[in-house]
Amino acid sequence: NDHDPSKLVAETPCKLLRFLVPDGSHLDADAPYAEVEVMKMCMPLLLPASGTIHFVMSEGQAMQ
Repeated sequence: NDHDPSKLVAETPCKLLRFLVPDGSHLDADAPYAEVEVMKMCMPLLLPASGTIHFVMSEGQAMQ
């Protein structure tokens, strides 16, 4: 489902550079939670909805 707020994904293939918050943090909607590299540009990923975030990827991994 493209609109499932429990699955946080990047819109384009990129590299996960770093997490901006600790795992298990409670965040509000539109809060930045990670930074990715897309075509040599750094961009934040924003939460689509409020909730608690749990990371399943590691920093440095490719996202698709």
